[in-house]
Amino acid sequence: MSVEIVPLASMPRRNYCRAAEARVDYDDVARRLGARPTRGTFKDGLAFPKRYRDIGLRLSTGRFATLTQTEMRQAVIEIGLELVDGEAFYAEDLEAVTSAMGLDAEHVKRLDNGFRWL
Repeated sequence: MSVEIVPLASMPRRNYCRAAEARVDYDDVARRLGARPTRGTFKDGLAFPKRYRDIGLRLSTGRFATLTQTEMRQAVIEIGLELVDGEAFYAEDLEAVTSAMGLDAEHVKRLDNGFRWL
C-alpha cells in the first residue's frame, strides 16, 4: 500500500482521531517521506506550549492520515487515522503509514482510546 503527501488544506473534512503514536524523530520521518510539515498553533487558552507540526497523507485505499508532533511532546509522533462510522480504525491504514515512515510494528503503540480495529 502506498502513501502520498498532501497539503492539509487539501485533505477532506472527515472524522480523524489519534490512533497510535511512535517515538521517533519527526524531522527524520519528514525527510524520509519528502514532506514539508505544516506548522500551526492551537487556539485555546492553555498555558503550555501551543505549536504543532502536521503532515497529511493520502493512502492508496482513498482514506487519509495525519502525522502530528506537538511542542509539548516533541519525542512523539501522533498518527491520526480516519474513523470508520465513528467507531473503528482500519489496521491496514496504520500498517501503510508505519511502512511509509520506515518503522516496524514494535516501534508503534496503538492507543487504547475505546475504538475498535478492523
